[in-house]
Amino acid sequence: MSLAITDDNLWHAERRLWTEGAEAYGELVAPDCVMVFPGMGVMDRAGAIAGLENAPRWRELDMSERHVARFGKDVAVLAYRAEAKRGDDETYTCHCSSTYRGADAGWHLIQHQQTVTD
Repeated sequence: MSLAITDDNLWHAERRLWTEGAEAYGELVAPDCVMVFPGMGVMDRAGAIAGLENAPRWRELDMSERHVARFGKDVAVLAYRAEAKRGDDETYTCHCSSTYRGADAGWHLIQHQQTVTD
């Protein structure tokens, strides 16, 4: 299997993690992934999936100020500003970073961090 992945495919995977449920996390998030969310702290894959069970998904999402950095053939880092909305809730705005690693089994998220902005 080729480790090649396009920037567009990385951004598509990132969008899926915001807008889809636990199934997308099961497919795209590595078992050893570390995530940091405002108000929730440090989480692993299992904790993030459990947190999705009763949470509504984001219905509107804008990812701007997008940057991609690649490290060799098998690591890519995304950094961006997210503005997301669930139903009638206020817009949630944060800066994010996500690190993906490619391997024979495909590309998986190994790190994600969100920092709330004013």
